[in-house]
Amino acid sequence: MSKREDLRLLPLALEVNETEIRQIQVYRLDMPLCWVEYINQFRKDANNPFKLTISIEKLAAKLQSLFPEIVWMNNQVYFKSGSAWIISVVPIPIEMIITLCMSWFEEVKSKSKLNIQPPEEPLVKDLEWMQLQSGDVLSRDNEYQVIPALMAHQFCKSPKQLIEELTTELPQELNFYQVHVKEQAECMSERISTKKGDYAYVIRIRMKTRATQADQHVIMLSFGIRRFITQSYIKSNDCFVDGETKSSMLVSMDNPFLRKRGLDSRSYAKIRFQRKGNQAPYTKWIEGSDSIFWDVLWGQSIRSDSILENPTHFLEADSPIQVHIVYNRLFKHAKVPGAGIGFPEKEALFRLFCEEFSNWKPLEALPEVKRRTEKKPGLTSLPLFYSRYSKNLTIEVFGSSNLFEQLEEVLVSTMGANKESISIKEADGCYKLNCNNDIHIRLVHKVSDLMGSLDIDTYKDQAFEQRVKKIETELANENPKVDTVVSLIEIYPRDYYKPEDADPKSSIREGLRRTGRINQFVHPQSDVDSTEFHHRVSSALLDLLSDTGIVGRNVVKIPNEINILGFDIVEVKKRNSNYRNSYDNVYVPVFTKFRYGALYLRGWGMNSWLSLHDAQLCADQFKGWKKKDEQLVLQLLEEVLTDEVIDDEETYILLNAELRKDFLKALRNGQIKLDQNPLLFSRIQDLPGINVIRINATDEVPAYLFEPRSYASGVFKDEKGLYYGVGKKMSTLQIKKTKTKYAYPNEFFRQPSNTEYLPLGFKDEAARDRAALLIHDLRDVGITFDTHTSQPYPFHMLRSLKKYMNEVSYQEWEIEPEFAEGE
Repeated sequence: MSKREDLRLLPLALEVNETEIRQIQVYRLDMPLCWVEYINQFRKDANNPFKLTISIEKLAAKLQSLFPEIVWMNNQVYFKSGSAWIISVVPIPIEMIITLCMSWFEEVKSKSKLNIQPPEEPLVKDLEWMQLQSGDVLSRDNEYQVIPALMAHQFCKSPKQLIEELTTELPQELNFYQVHVKEQAECMSERISTKKGDYAYVIRIRMKTRATQADQHVIMLSFGIRRFITQSYIKSNDCFVDGETKSSMLVSMDNPFLRKRGLDSRSYAKIRFQRKGNQAPYTKWIEGSDSIFWDVLWGQSIRSDSILENPTHFLEADSPIQVHIVYNRLFKHAKVPGAGIGFPEKEALFRLFCEEFSNWKPLEALPEVKRRTEKKPGLTSLPLFYSRYSKNLTIEVFGSSNLFEQLEEVLVSTMGANKESISIKEADGCYKLNCNNDIHIRLVHKVSDLMGSLDIDTYKDQAFEQRVKKIETELANENPKVDTVVSLIEIYPRDYYKPEDADPKSSIREGLRRTGRINQFVHPQSDVDSTEFHHRVSSALLDLLSDTGIVGRNVVKIPNEINILGFDIVEVKKRNSNYRNSYDNVYVPVFTKFRYGALYLRGWGMNSWLSLHDAQLCADQFKGWKKKDEQLVLQLLEEVLTDEVIDDEETYILLNAELRKDFLKALRNGQIKLDQNPLLFSRIQDLPGINVIRINATDEVPAYLFEPRSYASGVFKDEKGLYYGVGKKMSTLQIKKTKTKYAYPNEFFRQPSNTEYLPLGFKDEAARDRAALLIHDLRDVGITFDTHTSQPYPFHMLRSLKKYMNEVSYQEWEIEPEFAEGE
């Protein structure tokens, strides 16, 4: 039997041992009554005990990030009398909890417009930890947080012995420490130094249920690395951290005060900082509670600048404070290893976890779904691109002569494993795309002052609309009626534009849209990145072609006789007309139809379908709701799908699994039956030829390895009717299967993403197999040669539509401590 015939996918997951997990010693702490009364002063409505004007979740996130030993915090304790507030695996010193909470309470009081009475400080003797067994505190409210955190604590108790394959490079033992980030439990190894920089191995632990077995809890494991900054980023009176985005440090303290109270093993607290300005101090801790963390746990204040000036000082073995500055894109020219880990390391870490929990059953390895071999012409005999119709395409280049010349080079360059030409040059500035139908491309180099900073000083709140109107005035009459016109814009990163909010990207996109142009942005070439610049211009060109509806030749694998419909809800930001600089979340329903190699879109209230290109130009016509209303969604589904389903025609309806959280409860794991379509509306079971397919590309899909070890792609299924699709990966990114991160730190270890397919309503297994394979092929339709998208093409292209729906370019966001799995 060949290796391919014997190939199996191993999900990196274990079934929860429900008996063992309930026998772990834990500690419970209740919130003092004076604090419950204080929090209830922040009620939005005296008659509604649930809604507050403050986010109590922020206090929970703060305490858990500082003390990963806390496995759960009850964010509803202020209206649920008698319920536990904190569950921890060790009793955190009461003095610290009081000090940190009082600081946070004072902070939210100072920012509140309500008449709030000061918080009362309880006595230490009034708060007492109660020792219990985990089974006494587990409930449906907390089990998805508590169980992974208990497992992380157990795993980190003792050093782990690595397999012989790795110990020639790494220490024979590795210590692991608890970290709490983004509501997930993690085990992070001790720091590992290489010639290319420092990193740590990370095991991320999540508990989920599976679509076909809603009563079975499963522990999902992901394995990756976290890279650290070791060089100085504040020196010579300058700071080299860009932007105002919130970044993180992971801090561990060897504090006798903590050891004496049972916290004798290190764990890592997350402390957040961000760029402050252009003079010292250049950075700051995000919140007052971040600052007070140092006073409480260390007894003295430390500035974030001090750590960024000399990171290695806080990494020395005998340093009582260990600080890891977590790498992110804001650290320019950082000396860090490449992302991801090798197969040997991932296999070893999974084995170590299974050994620690030897009474927990790993999920079975899954066989591959075999395709029927059909004698058809090879795909390489077809042109690179596919378009349903011929067209003339004008690409306007707003930017430097360097960008224009680079685009000319890209158009005649080759791509893909077989090095096929993108287009052929017909004359100066004129090209013919390597496509099944005639796509003639004309390049036009344009110079304009429309791409500069918004004039905030002059136009204030009207600066956005002023720029949009100026673009409309200048470009409105330039469109040749027979051409599709798109624009490639050379533009600087956000931080280049001053003052704040002067970045013109959003206004440029809207102005161009109103003149009938879709666009892509590309940053100018730096002094040293000629290869990278070529790649960025190439990606921008392919994105422009893709947004006009052009696809790859693999589209011929999609059968035309199947009507492929889809539905998803796109969440966007829309300006609030009543409040300055305020935005509302709007939920926009979008239907997709994929037929004869072309994608069509339709929104709420629309009576006809739009091509992908036209939909982007008409993005303002897609309406949505400000509230999550399942009933409205169900009514819309019945109206559109009943109209679209044709008798005697096979129809697949693709639905995003994320809809089940707020909009389509019929898609939830406990509601699904494999041989029935979900009850989206009353008549769905009566309509002939319909089958619903749920698509899940979230973190609920398990990470995986292949047995035997290999790079592979394909569709794999379990005995309960659940399918996993692993996409292709560019051959240039494949790395020798025996390589490790430690031995080859400069390499980027990437493994293709895993997507879950759940075909419903089919009466036999062969039909389900066929549907799963079709969905997998839909991930290989876009212009992403030699690799798959994580979502099927119709859902993947909704990202392009969303760019034109959003009315805000940037939102304040935080970069969580990196988890570089390498996908």
